Amino acid sequence: MITETLIIEIAKFLTIYLSTYITILTTSTLYFNTLTLLSNKLRVKRLSKTGYIINNQIQTPPHIDKLEVRNEIYNIIMPYIEKLKDYTKEDNLQALYRNIKNVTLKKQLPITPSFYSGLYNSQENKITYLNKTALGHEILHMASAYYDKETNISYVGFKQSKEKVYIGQGLNEGYTELLNARIYNNNKISAYYKEAKIAKLLEFFFDDPKEMESFYFNHDLPGLIHYLEQYTSRENIVKILLDIDQINSYSHSIYSAIPTIKSIKTQISLYNIFEKTCPNKQKVEQFKNIVCEDKMAKIILNSQKAVLKRKNIFQKPQPTPAYTM
Repeated sequence: MITETLIIEIAKFLTIYLSTYITILTTSTLYFNTLTLLSNKLRVKRLSKTGYIINNQIQTPPHIDKLEVRNEIYNIIMPYIEKLKDYTKEDNLQALYRNIKNVTLKKQLPITPSFYSGLYNSQENKITYLNKTALGHEILHMASAYYDKETNISYVGFKQSKEKVYIGQGLNEGYTELLNARIYNNNKISAYYKEAKIAKLLEFFFDDPKEMESFYFNHDLPGLIHYLEQYTSRENIVKILLDIDQINSYSHSIYSAIPTIKSIKTQISLYNIFEKTCPNKQKVEQFKNIVCEDKMAKIILNSQKAVLKRKNIFQKPQPTPAYTM
């Protein structure tokens, strides 16, 4: 006979068991992610010196003049393609024209266990998606991708990768979602919130945000880095890219505060660079307003401003130079 006491004891056991399981899972995930990121960071640093990654010699595929869509995917994909063609210029559509000829679409079942509602594999040129809401995001990946079979390097938007080494994934996902919101989702961000916000802040460094868009669709991370070097050092840009990768990598870790902390830190770092280099005070204020949407970032920025103000007050005045007649 099942008594009330037995039910309570079973409930206690299950609570303790589940809590222990979640703790172990969370700890092991964080540990694994930390090791993965540290390893990737070291490999990116080493390989970038050889010119493999973040280099200035991206192979340019042959030019394609027209769009060719297979009949079996036409009705599914064409509404997205038409909107994309209306949104961006023709020069940005080469990757789309190249990949759409043999892209594979696969709709996954809702019961499939996954953190993702969509996925694009650049080596196989394959889009897997759960629903049509996710399809626009993955089509943008496809429309900005180039896989070099000879070098085994994959270029997708702002991401460059070879085997397990990558850089730019966080920024790439954020900017892809930013475009996805603008083109397909009535300006509503539905994923990669922190990465998308940082991508939006990076647009401020351009007089015309469409320039950043061109770097993206032409999978030109080196071009983006070179452009940003007029505002800060190459080393600092690479560090920011790796920090955004870390935000992205930890985004699915339960109870992890790392994405939030890294996001705030990255936003403030970008604000400090922008404030020093942008002569347009109104644009600086717009930048600051976006950063300050996060209450913690607002507190830090205001504290930073107060410290600088105190330093200026207590700074010893410089002696007036003596002039001889």
